[in-house]
Amino acid sequence: MAQAVEVRRDGPQCTVAVTVPGSEIKARFSARLADAARQAKLPGFRPGKAPPKLLRKRYGASFLVETLRAAIDERADKAMEEAALRPSDRPVLDTPGEAYDLAALDAGRDFSFTLTFEPLPEVALADLKAMAFERLVAAPAEKDVDEAMANLAKSQAGEGAEPPEVDEAFAKSVGAEGLAHLRAEVTKRLGAELAEAALTRLKMQVMDALDAAHTFDAPPGLVEREYAEIQKDPLAEKQRAEAGARGVDLDDDAAMGAVEVALTEEEEAEYRAIAARRVRLALILATIAEQKKLAVSNEELGQAVLARARRWPGQEKAVFDMIVKNKPLLESIRASLLEDKAVDFVLEMATVTEREVTPEALFADEGEEKPAEESPKKAKKKAPAKKKAKAGAEPESKPKSDANKPKAKPKPKARKPVQGEDAT
Repeated sequence: MAQAVEVRRDGPQCTVAVTVPGSEIKARFSARLADAARQAKLPGFRPGKAPPKLLRKRYGASFLVETLRAAIDERADKAMEEAALRPSDRPVLDTPGEAYDLAALDAGRDFSFTLTFEPLPEVALADLKAMAFERLVAAPAEKDVDEAMANLAKSQAGEGAEPPEVDEAFAKSVGAEGLAHLRAEVTKRLGAELAEAALTRLKMQVMDALDAAHTFDAPPGLVEREYAEIQKDPLAEKQRAEAGARGVDLDDDAAMGAVEVALTEEEEAEYRAIAARRVRLALILATIAEQKKLAVSNEELGQAVLARARRWPGQEKAVFDMIVKNKPLLESIRASLLEDKAVDFVLEMATVTEREVTPEALFADEGEEKPAEESPKKAKKKAPAKKKAKAGAEPESKPKSDANKPKAKPKPKARKPVQGEDAT
């Protein structure tokens, strides 16, 4: 049956007004009443023989709420499709005008509702093949391997005791086959850390390039929600510092609650810029994933959850089960994996060159590398490294250091019940 759809815009917000014909509502209600009559068991009547009029008198109001809810659920998606709009959050539902009750139903009145939301912007992807990135390559220095082995020996010594000599006997005491094997394992571990650091820097380049190549305004609601999350840690740090300066017990929740702090204008502007960047990057990566049909399999998701659970030795099963039961967390992990796939796709399309650097240069801020210590390799088209960043790795607590990593959007929640529906 036909429905009327009207789209109204007010700044970043959009309202879609939908009108469902009264004849459709009446037909849906009658079908619901007939279905109840076939199953109802009322005193004095055989099962399925209760008069529809009696059922309507007793349950008509609740049946109408169900009918309206079903109409909204079905018509809302169709209205969005017809209007060619995608909400950035769950729309706010409203049923303006007079209440739609049984009298309105009998009168054949049309049923109207509105959905108000901020629509997602259309993201026109830049030419990914025109992008170029540089992968830094570093190998562990002998002195770093020596230092790591010495630190391992120190960790094996008791408090106040002299560390054991790093020799064959020590190597075997820590599970290695011998000194050469231990050195090879330490070198391998340090190499993996360098490769992961290089991958992180490469992905930061990708984020910077994607952000620079796409110009659009992020939905204000999503930016505000992201900003609210970003500011939590800085505000908490400020509160602890202020409480410490006042001599307030940090474990006294009531006393801590009385310590009020605020961000400076510069800090707020910085964190809002980070929030907007994160939202834009999340939308760009989501567009890449959608257009290129990228997906995360259940097997990949399970491996990522297992990797996260292994961070708690001895509690792996409990942590694994906890994550699996936590749907928002599970979807957050899936979204992170999908974003990683989108980044990898960008690297596959773009031109990636390699440059050898020292470990110090790899961990230095950009622009601080020493050219004399580097050896450039011939530029060539390369696929992204097989080595991935650790699945499920937690972001840094400081917003500055995590400005390049878009966060998964949390699932929105319903805002308003239909007329007559119990809000609880």
